[in-house]
Amino acid sequence: MPLGPCPSMFAAPATRICPRAPSNLPRRDILDTFGCMLGGSGSPGIDELFAVISRWGGLAESRVMLRGIRLPAPQAALLNASMGHALDFDDTLDTGGSIHPGVSVLGSVLAVCDSLEGVTGRDVLLAVALGLDTSCRIALASTLDRGWHRTAAIGIFGATAQQPSFKTYAEGILKNAKTLAKELQSQGFKLVTNGTDNHIPVPQGMQWVEELAPFDFEYKWPNKKEKPNDQGSLTIPYSPGWRGKISLQGKEYTVRIGQGTGTMPGNDKKLDVFLNGENLCVFSKTLDEQGWASVIKPDGKKNLGVDETPPALYRRAKIGSYRDVTGMAGSGVPHATAVIVAKDDMRSVAHHAAARWLGRNHLPVEPKA
Repeated sequence: MPLGPCPSMFAAPATRICPRAPSNLPRRDILDTFGCMLGGSGSPGIDELFAVISRWGGLAESRVMLRGIRLPAPQAALLNASMGHALDFDDTLDTGGSIHPGVSVLGSVLAVCDSLEGVTGRDVLLAVALGLDTSCRIALASTLDRGWHRTAAIGIFGATAQQPSFKTYAEGILKNAKTLAKELQSQGFKLVTNGTDNHIPVPQGMQWVEELAPFDFEYKWPNKKEKPNDQGSLTIPYSPGWRGKISLQGKEYTVRIGQGTGTMPGNDKKLDVFLNGENLCVFSKTLDEQGWASVIKPDGKKNLGVDETPPALYRRAKIGSYRDVTGMAGSGVPHATAVIVAKDDMRSVAHHAAARWLGRNHLPVEPKA
């Protein structure tokens, strides 16, 4: 059965629908899932499922692909998703236990779009992107296989995340979690992530030897000068600062993190990270001044492009365009992907520096098992 004309919202270039979209991945996933729906529309069990569901009755609000009929949104979502997964050819996240995130997300998005009015192509792309991101993040975090059908068990979260009502629900959960974390910390408990919403996990090959502790320090920069005619090096005091010890591939390193002070312009908006005296990476203040951003360099040298996939270590971290999150522009500001950490999450800062070291030494940049 022919698919018929492709709706204009999907045929249009993704950059026109959603100019700020980081890539064409959501659009490609939509088209891939449509193809799987077409291929699976005649699979065994689909006609039988349609025969049962079409007798249930209810509000005819959402279209069933290739059937020329409208059904209540939940039934339409079930049929469309079943067609997409019938051949088991749909999108697969191998590193997430082979979950197929697209069918549950797109099935629910299409059903909701039909039941609402005024939904734009940009709305669809953003909803799909959010749903896919939610499903994939949960799949990556759920490493213990309990025998569930992961596509169904985890896909429900991605399907729910794109609903407008989920935003209010999620905000309530986040608020409660923050309150609980704050109370635990006030009673002396130390949280693994320091209570932040987003963090960089410990990289493979790294161990903490001594936890970070407040420590103001000075660093002598041999190639920096306060004035053009100055001779020699420039010493910059760092306050606030932190110091700890980590082990990388069995060798201990002293890590120092500090916010520069003094008369050099921009010192207060940067966070320098040193391993055994070497300045390994720098973070810049985010535009809202609620966090720090640093360019991701998978091999320790080359910047990660805004459309490139970050190393496995950053899958659960918040990332974005370095220029967008810092508000900086100009010829010297890289067009690159940055990782963003909360302003008090110094552990993640150290983990990012360790990732730089690992990349430089041609080692995998992935979370500790």
